[in-house]
Amino acid sequence: MLKQATSVKEIERLGAEAIKALFQEIPVVDLHSVEIESPAQDQRADLVASVDIAGKHYVLVCEAKQSGQPRYIRDAIYQLRDYLREFPKHATPVVIAPYLSPESRELCFQNGVSFLDLEGNARLVFGTVFIDRVRSNKPAPELRELRSLLMEIGQILGGFNGKYAVIGGAVPWLLLDNHEMPHVGTLDVDLGLDAEALGEGEYARLVETLMGHDYKQSPELRKFQLVRTITLADGGIPIDVIVDFLMPRDAVIEKNKPPIVEDFAVQRADGADLALHLLRTQLSRRCCQQIARSTTLLFGIKGLSSDENPLVRAK
Repeated sequence: MLKQATSVKEIERLGAEAIKALFQEIPVVDLHSVEIESPAQDQRADLVASVDIAGKHYVLVCEAKQSGQPRYIRDAIYQLRDYLREFPKHATPVVIAPYLSPESRELCFQNGVSFLDLEGNARLVFGTVFIDRVRSNKPAPELRELRSLLMEIGQILGGFNGKYAVIGGAVPWLLLDNHEMPHVGTLDVDLGLDAEALGEGEYARLVETLMGHDYKQSPELRKFQLVRTITLADGGIPIDVIVDFLMPRDAVIEKNKPPIVEDFAVQRADGADLALHLLRTQLSRRCCQQIARSTTLLFGIKGLSSDENPLVRAK
């Protein structure tokens, strides 16, 4: 059973403390108050901070999220746009989360939204204040769980060896066998499916096999995605790892009506063909056996085109 995630109210409380601590380091900022809004007040910001700088008054309108993954941060940005209608024009929108990945920070930056996380990363821009602080990469516990998840997928899909490839940001770390190498990309996992090898509906059996091990569909996700919620070993906030199911853009497949798996469809993507080509080589098989003896995973290079990348679309 998964541990209960830290509540939004706890994130709000910790976020308020982080704002106070941050402004204490800046003598020119006179912090008047940080108010946590009542949950009974619908369509209201989670936190509102009031500050003065050289006699000018500013308001920070904050939205707190339990997860800093891009899909949640995108929702927070949309919510903040609605909240700002109730405040003066000079109000500054701020996203607060336990940890914001580089992708989530960039998403905030591109949308003109300030941010603050509980790991010490912050970017606040208002009046004459400009704070841009990067304190950490992804927390180690999350990376450990991501690596364990990759091994789990390999074990669950043992009967499908040679018919799919794991692609994405874990590739450099896995292929070079360097545990100190920083993780590149999000905490998501991309699976490239060999449409020819998984013909006659066998891809549906692959998807259903994962679904039988707590990989779930969600109305918040797109049709080619499943999500696996993982409890961190150190008792931290559970994280959601999204698994994308991709196939080469030029793959020829037979469409089933109705779909074999309800509300599910594999996404075409650039780069998946490269991973599947490498999958068929002996070199890639030897690399994978060296990484995980119990599996024959292949790790190719991620290649989503810009029109499929939600971060690029948001820019």
